[in-house]
Amino acid sequence: MIVFFKIDRLARSTVDFAEIMKVTQAESVALASASEPLDLTSSMGRAMAKVIAVFAELESDTIGMRVSSAHEHLRREGRYTGGRVPYGYRVAPNPDGAGKVLEINPEEAKTIHEIVERVLNKDSLLKIAVDLTESDKPSPGHSSRQTTGKRSDSKRWYPSTLRSLLGNPQLLGQVIEDGKPILMTDGLPLVNRTPILDMDTWQALQDELSRRANPGDRRREGTALLRGIVYCAVCHNRMYTYVAKGRIRDRCIGRLKARQAGTELTCYGVSCPRSGAHRRSTGRHGRRQARCGQVAAGQG
Repeated sequence: MIVFFKIDRLARSTVDFAEIMKVTQAESVALASASEPLDLTSSMGRAMAKVIAVFAELESDTIGMRVSSAHEHLRREGRYTGGRVPYGYRVAPNPDGAGKVLEINPEEAKTIHEIVERVLNKDSLLKIAVDLTESDKPSPGHSSRQTTGKRSDSKRWYPSTLRSLLGNPQLLGQVIEDGKPILMTDGLPLVNRTPILDMDTWQALQDELSRRANPGDRRREGTALLRGIVYCAVCHNRMYTYVAKGRIRDRCIGRLKARQAGTELTCYGVSCPRSGAHRRSTGRHGRRQARCGQVAAGQG
């Protein structure tokens, strides 16, 4: 016998409840509610239980809608409703009443302005990430600044971390719900907290990030025909295409990955012209590995 407090504690939906009843009947296991007078061993009792399950599912959906509406109302009022704190902000008591709000974290805001300045000065995201890691500044997901949700004990920064941070409209003071800005009645994003970046700086930043992304996308579409096929003969990492002085070359990023991970360098960063790459089949999956003249010479 399986004893549960109420039907809505056993299953959240009618479909799940029906499936549980089907499985327990097949295994000769009885179901019993501790607070509801139901006889689930009879056809009438099972039918009544299904009716109760329908209303329990309706009640659960209604509660979810009320909670969601309440959270949206509080966000529109500028209140903090929990969850991940955006980088550059911190939780503080509401100066206008009950609850909590988000206010600018001076140290993190300073870091953001330094990052933005370096990006606009054409510094690479990789170099910025390495410098931030060496400065021992906690990354956005570090456990020291996140009390809930996914956390990390590593303070390491990555280019992907910077792209996610710099593309977050919450830097403009916008309120995000389910990954999208909350809109006002005029269709504009709701802004009810002090922005970290002004609109001109934000637009210049997005233009610079877009400029960096687009050339790489066009190059991959037009020249990286061996992408995912060519592998380095030294460290067996994937080789990627890049353009140097108008010529297409293949480059191993094993050295870069090792430096980011802080592990021992086993590859010297193999690079060879696309015209010098020849392939041979290896492995039971038919993977192809590339050897250019300089790699073959180095490995005999």
